[in-house]
Amino acid sequence: MIDDIKRLAGALGPRYTVGRLIGRGGAAHVYLADDVHCHRQVAVKLLRSELASSTSAERFKAEIRVAAQLQHPNIVPIYAAGEVDGQPYYVMPFVEGQTLRERLDHTKRLSIGEVLQITADVARALDFAHRRQVVHRDIKPENVMLCNGRAVLLDFGIALSIDEPVMPRYTSPGMRVGTIEYMSPEQAAGERSIDGRSDIYSLACVAYEMLSGQPPFSGSPIAVMNWHATAQPRSLASLCPEMPPPISQVLSRALGKAPSERMGTAGELVAALRRASAGHVPPRRCIAVLSAAHLSHGGCAERGASSEAVTEHVAYALADLPDVDVAAGCTVPIVQRELHLAYIGRQFGADRILFTNICETTHGVRLSGMLIGAEDGTPLWSGTFSGRKGECESILNELAPQLARAVGSALIRAGTERIGLRGPTFVHSIRAVVCDSVEA
Repeated sequence: MIDDIKRLAGALGPRYTVGRLIGRGGAAHVYLADDVHCHRQVAVKLLRSELASSTSAERFKAEIRVAAQLQHPNIVPIYAAGEVDGQPYYVMPFVEGQTLRERLDHTKRLSIGEVLQITADVARALDFAHRRQVVHRDIKPENVMLCNGRAVLLDFGIALSIDEPVMPRYTSPGMRVGTIEYMSPEQAAGERSIDGRSDIYSLACVAYEMLSGQPPFSGSPIAVMNWHATAQPRSLASLCPEMPPPISQVLSRALGKAPSERMGTAGELVAALRRASAGHVPPRRCIAVLSAAHLSHGGCAERGASSEAVTEHVAYALADLPDVDVAAGCTVPIVQRELHLAYIGRQFGADRILFTNICETTHGVRLSGMLIGAEDGTPLWSGTFSGRKGECESILNELAPQLARAVGSALIRAGTERIGLRGPTFVHSIRAVVCDSVEA
């Protein structure tokens, strides 16, 4: 371990001070380090030396490539990556908290409200990954971290790309990867072609365990794989009688044996849980973050920054707000330029929609936002934030938190202040409002 620390310190250079070992797994060790430039603690995950020449190294590098492209509030990001003497490593935030497995080892069953929150957080992360053609394949309590009232998804080490050329698969046809207790029937059968609906099944297995204190099936690996394919688990109604039937019905659907029986997307699972829990658990605000570029035909499309980068940075900043869920980086199909806002809200399980835009001005860059009520189209807040020209990443790192704080203040006073705009609740009307805000 001391040798690893010395070699890591040499590879990372003066920016990082490598400290103690904080995690030990079958494939990698995790070390605590200080980022002296940004004055923050980070974690450095290093592949074990004895695995550096094996397929595990390729999987580890694939994990780096996949995770690096998934910037979302409910996914642990990657700050930097490299190799030391053939051992790949990456730097990520140091997340203070506990894994869901540690929580379940201490408290066998969680409250319905907490289960719904954790399930929704992980589902949002999965929806984001799936829309980027990445399937996780190992959703289990060990890969969910609980910190600051939020669940974040870890470990894309055996993830695969639905779009094969993007990321090779490091398993042979018929080979099973993942954790048996949470495998979908198609994954347990070793099917080569699986999609995001497999992760939905696995997440439903995790939710089942959080509610009942046990996975849907337990036993020998062969028995569990067979039961996933052919048997129905004990009903949640019998194991958790206090749970409202609508929530049980949603989870039962997510546990469908065939992918076609489940929700089509993880976003649909979030929306279904939100509807089912209405009136049964304390409400939380959910904001869908969209880009004004999705509504524009050139007049106010982002220049100098992609719409995806803007929505992701804003969503990440919003995730720090208390009692707020975020559906990040949403895209919306425009049907004859008249798509009702309530439909967008239902699609993403959101009661607020935040439109964002960034544009260059004579003196710098301006990030604009407008918060809309999803049900009635009522404008709740709008604002713009200016910065100097520069790299897209640094601009958004500066301006996105300012916008998020303003949205947080607007949510606190929601219902008492309005910005005075009324009108048809169609996207083409909102487009004009956002463009006016940006060009003002």
